[in-house]
Amino acid sequence: ATTLAAHRWLAESDVLLAAGAQTEPGQLLESGWLWAGQPARRITPLNQAKRTMMAQIIPIYCLYTRHFKQSQKAFGKSGTAP
Repeated sequence: ATTLAAHRWLAESDVLLAAGAQTEPGQLLESGWLWAGQPARRITPLNQAKRTMMAQIIPIYCLYTRHFKQSQKAFGKSGTAP
């Protein structure tokens, strides 16, 4: 599967885009690679260890997202930081 992102770049399945990486319009992120940099470029192939790490990190980032949303909601109601 291929994903079309908001800034008109494409990501094939099995891609890891590093935090802070920036894609270019029309860029295709090929499957099986860690992409990083500005502009994003292939850094290293994804091996089983990296794929395992990705599977472990996803639930953690989902938890961070829920906590962030909750804190933003609390801040919006009170006008002060929780």
